[in-house]
Amino acid sequence: MSDARTYLLLLHGDEAVRASTPDDERAAEHAAHGRFVAACAGRGHEAR
Repeated sequence: MSDARTYLLLLHGDEAVRASTPDDERAAEHAAHGRFVAACAGRGHEAR
């Protein structure tokens, strides 16, 4: 039996605020999320 788990991450908030977020801030948020997903994978888990 595997100890791996799958997680679904839901990021919620005000869509109008999100739409007005500058591209560089949005890119930084996506990069941070990517690092989190990579850290999960490194521990045998899957995050989506």
